[in-house]
Amino acid sequence: MTANLNTSGLTEAPPAPISGADDPLLTFTEVCTRVRLSRDRITVGVREGWFPAPLKIGKRKNAWFTSDIHRWIAGRASGRAA
Repeated sequence: MTANLNTSGLTEAPPAPISGADDPLLTFTEVCTRVRLSRDRITVGVREGWFPAPLKIGKRKNAWFTSDIHRWIAGRASGRAA
């Protein structure tokens, strides 16, 4: 890897590679199990905007970042405590 020169002539490190190990993806089935909602209900939630949108990782395959699902669960839990 080579360093990049910025406008001041100083070198800067190249961007770090994106690693899925820090925030693994969850399949539709895994998300359904974690949030205890059906596929249909999750699809409606995504369409209506109250559930996080998935990443399109294939022609017929969606996945969610684990952190997005954890954040959604935490938001539901904090709303319940209020």
